[in-house]
Amino acid sequence: MFLFLFYMFSSSKGGIFADCVVHEFDLVGWFMGCLPSVVYVQGHAWVEDLREFDDVDQAIVIMKYPSGTIVSIDAARGTAYGSDHRTEVSVFSPPPDRII
Repeated sequence: MFLFLFYMFSSSKGGIFADCVVHEFDLVGWFMGCLPSVVYVQGHAWVEDLREFDDVDQAIVIMKYPSGTIVSIDAARGTAYGSDHRTEVSVFSPPPDRII
């Protein structure tokens, strides 16, 4: 029944990003205080029926910010324990003797 309902409403939804990680995008925006300079997105639909709706069940977003900070956001619909969303922010800080 769940899959039936999902397919019924998928065409009007925002896909995996709106369904699963929209709040992660909000959080990263709040952390960074600016927009990314580079964005790379990749996804795949393991469930063939999702392809009909131009949606995926596994995706990753990698964003690079002007400061050099790199952020990755992973989303997966079909894990054994439900769904999995992860956000990682990697910030490089130069050693104190290199700060000008």
